[in-house]
Amino acid sequence: MSTENAGAENPYADKIFTISNILSLSRIVIVIPIIYFLDLGNANPRYNLTAFVLMIIGALTDTFDGQLARKMNQITNFGKVIDPIADKIGMAAILLFLAFSRDDFPFWFI
Repeated sequence: MSTENAGAENPYADKIFTISNILSLSRIVIVIPIIYFLDLGNANPRYNLTAFVLMIIGALTDTFDGQLARKMNQITNFGKVIDPIADKIGMAAILLFLAFSRDDFPFWFI
């Protein structure tokens, strides 16, 4: 199947703003408050729980974005690219922040 035919079968192939893509983009944005609360967690460990809850929300969006795209037939070219990038940005940013800001975080874990 050629790429041109895929676009004809799926009217959403060239769209950017679908529910699934917005969920993927939200995973990139949620990294900022996660790091903020992890930083606050250095002084007060209760903030680590808030960061953890935000991480769970991010993981749930990762689960649901693909399911929604398939169920609603809204698989997009942008989504095929942004979804794995969002995963990598989130994981890398959080791991690097922990490795360089927490003395008790095992650097080898990266």
